[in-house]
Amino acid sequence: MLFEACRIGISSSNNTLSLHALSCLGHLIKRVTLQDQARIKPQVHHILPLLIEKLGDQKDRNRSIALTALLDLWKTTPNEVERGIKEMGFSSKNPKARQESLNWLLQVHSAGQGFSFRSFTPFMIKALEDASEPVREASKEVVVELFK
Repeated sequence: MLFEACRIGISSSNNTLSLHALSCLGHLIKRVTLQDQARIKPQVHHILPLLIEKLGDQKDRNRSIALTALLDLWKTTPNEVERGIKEMGFSSKNPKARQESLNWLLQVHSAGQGFSFRSFTPFMIKALEDASEPVREASKEVVVELFK
C-alpha cells in the first residue's frame, strides 16, 4: 500500500509531491530492507523502473535520492537491480540516467560486498563510445577505477 502511494506520488506532475514521494520511497526501502526483506521483493518490479527513471532527473537531489534508494534495494535484491540497471539504466535515452548508472556501478563496487562487475563490462565499453561526453568521461573514470 505504501509502495503504491509512493509510486503514484513520484509520477505526479507536482514537483514538490514527486520529491517528497521519492524521498519517502527511499526511506521506506531502507526501513523495509532492515526489518522484513521478504516484503520488498514483490514490490521491486514496480519501484525499480521509477528509481532508474529518476536517475535521469534534471535535479541533483532527485538523482541522489534515487541512487541511494537503488543502492539500498540492491542489498536485498541484487539480481533484480543489476538486471534493471543493465536493461533500463544503460539503455536509457537520457544521458544523465546512463551516467548515473555508471555512478551506481562504481558505488556498488566500492561497497565491497563481493560484487562482480564483469557482467557490466560490455555496458561500460559501450558507454565509452556514447554520444554524450559526460557519459564517456564517467565511463572512463569507472573503467579505470574498477580495473586498477
